[in-house]
Amino acid sequence: MPLDALLLPFEDVQIYGISLILILRGLRLLRVVRLFVIFRRWQDLNWTNSGYLRIIKFFASIMLIIHWIACAMAIFLMALRIYIPWYQVRCHADDSRGQSLITVSIRMVGLFARPERLKKNITDALLG
Repeated sequence: MPLDALLLPFEDVQIYGISLILILRGLRLLRVVRLFVIFRRWQDLNWTNSGYLRIIKFFASIMLIIHWIACAMAIFLMALRIYIPWYQVRCHADDSRGQSLITVSIRMVGLFARPERLKKNITDALLG
């Protein structure tokens, strides 16, 4: 029985905002290393040209490294989106009533976003 199935009753347990079950499922991906054990067995059996196996092993390891780098970049960018404040600004100008009306909508996302600081900066820029 898989270890992550034993922890299904505890699916609300999280480590740094990531479910414990997802972490354990991710650890199962380390079994990819067994692929290189299989290549070694094939090489020892001498039923195929070892040069071909070396080329296949080389390309497999390159693809695996590229995949891991892409995964690390995705995790890093997701962490940036969570922790670093970023803003979405929408502006609308209306002149239908004879006077100009500009509406600005600001959406702030991120754990370290400070609405009061942004409000002060905008007020200073408009009045100053």
